[in-house]
Amino acid sequence: MRFKSVERFTLYGGGVVMEFDHGRHRYYVTDKANGLKRVQVPGVTTVLSVLARPALINWAAGQAAEYIQDNLRPGVPLDEVEIEELAKGARWAHRRTKDRAATVGTVVHSWIEKYVERHILRRRRLQPLPQNQQARAGVEAFLSWVDEHDVRFRLSEQRLYSRRYRYAGTADIVADVDGVLTLIDIKTSKGVYPEYELQLAAYWQALAEEGWFQGAFEQAVVVKVGKEDGEFNVVPMFDADGFERSFKVFEALLVVHGWRQERR
Repeated sequence: MRFKSVERFTLYGGGVVMEFDHGRHRYYVTDKANGLKRVQVPGVTTVLSVLARPALINWAAGQAAEYIQDNLRPGVPLDEVEIEELAKGARWAHRRTKDRAATVGTVVHSWIEKYVERHILRRRRLQPLPQNQQARAGVEAFLSWVDEHDVRFRLSEQRLYSRRYRYAGTADIVADVDGVLTLIDIKTSKGVYPEYELQLAAYWQALAEEGWFQGAFEQAVVVKVGKEDGEFNVVPMFDADGFERSFKVFEALLVVHGWRQERR
């Protein structure tokens, strides 16, 4: 999916102008009502990156081990250059796997975004499925979820900004699911990680501040779509009663992120 290098959006009834730089994945905000000149604000995923993820360290080590096993042969000697090339390949094996997974995820998200937008605009023309096998499986998993529930889409890829806490982000989907107003994040990752809960809490807060649906969200869920098996899994994150606790954790991470920025 191709984007303009920089997109501009107006929020809060025109009181906020937000720019998103796709190349650098950075958000810039001009808040006219609060006298805030154009400044860079952190994205939600950037704030969450201050969290340590031990599982990813173990996964990266496993990718390196697999690369070495695939490229070493018993009894075959290596010279100095070949040893260096083997070490370099092992060092970046996880990056190659991650980049490919991210590319497949981008294709899935792009397809879903167009699908949801067409449904919101009541344009039901069928979209061709992706040709890539993994991307197609992810899309089919999403369609299976839609078929099994009464889903009425309200928002797609909604840019958001918290005036109170000064962070930005993009929410995947807001929809009525079986009659319940739901904030939804689509994930193509193999696992469902704790920080997803905090990500959705940050989106919930910003959307509520702007007054979307009078802040009357009832639940936040992750819909994980399988790139391998074409199956979906809906994982509840929190409901209206549990939102405040989840957001307090995100708020603490905002403080940590700010502290790090000050010391750079």
